[in-house]
Amino acid sequence: MKTRFHLGAIAAIVVVGFAAGVHAGEPVVAAPDTDALFHSADPQLEANKSVVYHLLKDVIQSGRRDLLTRYVSDHFVEHDPAAPSMRPAKVSFPRGPVARRLQMPVVAVLAEGDYVVVARPRTVAAGAGGPSYTTTWFEAWRVVGGRIVEHWSVATPADGSGIGKGVQPVIGAADGDSLFHSADPRLDANEQIAYHFIKDIVEAGHWADLTPVYATERYIQHNPNVPTGRDAAVKLFVEQLKMPVSPIADRLKMKITAVVAEGDYVAVMLPRPVSDPMNVGGKFTTAWIDMWKMRDGKADEHWDPSLRGERF
Repeated sequence: MKTRFHLGAIAAIVVVGFAAGVHAGEPVVAAPDTDALFHSADPQLEANKSVVYHLLKDVIQSGRRDLLTRYVSDHFVEHDPAAPSMRPAKVSFPRGPVARRLQMPVVAVLAEGDYVVVARPRTVAAGAGGPSYTTTWFEAWRVVGGRIVEHWSVATPADGSGIGKGVQPVIGAADGDSLFHSADPRLDANEQIAYHFIKDIVEAGHWADLTPVYATERYIQHNPNVPTGRDAAVKLFVEQLKMPVSPIADRLKMKITAVVAEGDYVAVMLPRPVSDPMNVGGKFTTAWIDMWKMRDGKADEHWDPSLRGERF
């Protein structure tokens, strides 16, 4: 089997044996207190999280389009191919009273620099009458001067009615390697774990020898195609998928859009090529986001937006 992969291949390649009923991936569960996730000890990160929180609660959840200009810049750039434009003159949501609390379930909220990343559970109905399952939905915003200037999500054109007018493709940074550094020593160390997991294990295929270096024994997996546990992951990629092993490169081959770390979490965003269902042969790029929770200097838990049986 020829397998194409990028960062999503950390856990998003079709699993041999899945069709036979092998359990893969732990359920994606929301945190008990959504509102608490939108706070930070850093005043600037707290402010950026607050902008995103009120966009979700006041504008999207409560339908208050008239409040949009409080949170979104006139120079807003949309990268979500399935979203309506968030420019104030373009948005139309059902209007209602502003809710006191955000009611949507959330797994984690990360903020670093200008970026805020929100991870949420996504329940997917399985085909052919099978049971539903959960994966992770991600969105990211860039906040400058108290206003949202840019937005990404893991949506594809198929999640809406084709690519919205004015939506811009997701592109990688000129120097993706440099994004895996932080002035905070703890965050820098966590970002370097993610960096080497991608470069040394995913890209170079050193699952057998280096996964124990960068992942805990229990390595909790929330991708619906990959089993939980470090040994189970190694067995999948080495014995079943037979991922090729190559010399470890000095730099990443993948294009990286952003790296966001806060606390024990690291999220990595990169471009994902997709087809436009409304335009035969049309191509576009949306975002792909992988998120890890680190523990004792290793990756301990992983989330991504994979669907069952998905590969790309």
